[in-house]
Amino acid sequence: MSAKHYARAGASGEQLGQARLGAPSRRVEPKARGPVRIGDDSAVQQRTSAVCDAAAVEVADAAKAAGSLRPVMDTALPVTTSATDSAAEFVALVVDDVKPTRRLVARVLKRRCGVTKVLQAANGREAVEACRGAMGTRIELITMDVQMPVMDGLEATRAIRAMGFQGLIVGLTGNALQEDVAQLKEAGADEVCTKPVDPKLLQYVVGLHIDL
Repeated sequence: MSAKHYARAGASGEQLGQARLGAPSRRVEPKARGPVRIGDDSAVQQRTSAVCDAAAVEVADAAKAAGSLRPVMDTALPVTTSATDSAAEFVALVVDDVKPTRRLVARVLKRRCGVTKVLQAANGREAVEACRGAMGTRIELITMDVQMPVMDGLEATRAIRAMGFQGLIVGLTGNALQEDVAQLKEAGADEVCTKPVDPKLLQYVVGLHIDL
């Protein structure tokens, strides 16, 4: 009723006031989607759980679809090495008190005998120290001059053999006498070449003991 009707019906002042202001509108609660109801915590948790489960299924399906790529990605690539890395290092020690001779022998060993690294010593004592302190370097070949200061080639050869060296030792001497050759071999030399150094002869002698 309007305020006018309330007045005619003898309504109280309070009723007339409410009529003038209009009846309070009824609050309409928003409708929740699906079975969720406002104030129902369990329903919210269920719906949240369902959404999470659906997301987990999607992730699992994506992982399964990508599974065919995993063997390719996880397979370790073969380790490749260059020819330089795969080849064993061939180390030689050149012992001579004449520097040009050491250089000549070193060049012949590198160019003709496949030596990759050359150590040098100017006398027998340096040669012994080089073998003792090679720091893990495996020396496979030694060319040993005979007549040198401090320690000659004969004494140095004996000392190096006494240390357990089993590689090739080639004696180099300017004396071609049989007794000089015999002394070198008795000291521990495997072969003997005469000076001046013949590159082809040195290559041949080394090739008798080491595959070139």
